Amino acid sequence: MSLFDPKSYSKYVMMIFFLVVLVTSYLIVKPVLTAALTAIVLAYIFYPLFKFINKYIKKKWICSVIVFCIIFLVITLSFFWMLNTLLKEVFVIYTLGEQRLVSGNLLGIDCNANPALCNKINFMKDNLKLQYYIKEYLVKLRDLLTNSIDNFVFSIPKRLVEFIVALFIAFFLIRDGEHIFNRSRAIFTLKEHHEKSLVKQFNDTIFAVVYGHLIIALAAGVFGAFGFWLFGIPSPIFWGIVIALLALLPMIGGSVVWIVACVTLILNGYVTSGILLFIYSLIFISGLEFFMKPKIIAERANIHPIFIIVGVIGGLSLFGVIGFIVGPVILALLVTFFEIIEQEKIMIEVK
Repeated sequence: MSLFDPKSYSKYVMMIFFLVVLVTSYLIVKPVLTAALTAIVLAYIFYPLFKFINKYIKKKWICSVIVFCIIFLVITLSFFWMLNTLLKEVFVIYTLGEQRLVSGNLLGIDCNANPALCNKINFMKDNLKLQYYIKEYLVKLRDLLTNSIDNFVFSIPKRLVEFIVALFIAFFLIRDGEHIFNRSRAIFTLKEHHEKSLVKQFNDTIFAVVYGHLIIALAAGVFGAFGFWLFGIPSPIFWGIVIALLALLPMIGGSVVWIVACVTLILNGYVTSGILLFIYSLIFISGLEFFMKPKIIAERANIHPIFIIVGVIGGLSLFGVIGFIVGPVILALLVTFFEIIEQEKIMIEVK
């Protein structure tokens, strides 16, 4: 028998060639991997809108162009508006904080109306050392924000390229998404019930993260900004953004911000406004965070909260902002794959 088997040789050569192509393809895709993942998430989120428009306009490419324009306008307009507003608010807060630091009246209490309370609370007035340290931290915070803005400005060309790439990939995914999904099903020859499990886990995790975390956090931020503006709290948009960011973090929430705001109003003599803001925030901010969010997640996401927490933190570190969604989805799919392997192992042992 010949030691050289042409069939085996050909098989190994093809395997090696396939691995080389696979690794090379990854290296090619790696620079735009974040953009590609962003496109997948955008396509998934806006696909229902595409299907709705497609009911009335039968040409898919026209529907895709419409959805493409909507995505572009929503993202760009909201981004530049938020950036412009946030920069103004940050410098207003810095200036106000510096003024109050010099006066020793951090909470801005009306000392003419509440002289006794003012003397008790504004302990920084004669504490020059503490004033110095806080002022140093304010300067460092301002420099940090300025440097972050500078770095962001210099990174705009790269971010712009990623954004354009993500939009174009999303365009084709929305237009040809159904065809791509069907081709993928043919490649991955999974059993039908396993395939359904993966698709369901993908849908449920994105639903939980997008609607249970992201949308609820944004809603809490909007309600917070409106409530702060309504009751005369300075820089309402900035604090609304802070509330939204804190609402994304598990077990923290935006209550830290609005409770301080209520206390500040009451200490300044606006007792009615402080109480009304407390009631408003308890219903529309904490109510969303502690009642609506768990309800949405419990109804849809069949995954332990620890995977969502780890997925969010790790995803943000690895992929940037879009990692907030991608991280939990990847971990959820990994858990589902392990469940499939476990089920198959049990079936083999039974046989």
